Amino acid sequence: MALERDRYASELTSQSQIELQGFAKWFHDNQGGSWPTVIGGWAVWSYYNDGFGSRDVDLILPSDKWIEDMMIKTYSCDHKFMRNFTGDLYKY
Repeated sequence: MALERDRYASELTSQSQIELQGFAKWFHDNQGGSWPTVIGGWAVWSYYNDGFGSRDVDLILPSDKWIEDMMIKTYSCDHKFMRNFTGDLYKY
């Protein structure tokens, strides 16, 4: 049985962290200087700084309309994301 830490290999978490940093900068630049609210693994990592990090990026965003207008139509297209058959975004 794999250890929990094995599920968070640096090859996965480093790409997730790079995407989070890029999104945070984009959000800041496009939302009047605000920063996104980060939850989940990256929020824990930022507080303790010795955790696993995360394989994904969990955020609280302004509204469903904002997600559709800004996240899907602008950020996702500019950063090469697409929706899969379940509606989740993935990078291509």
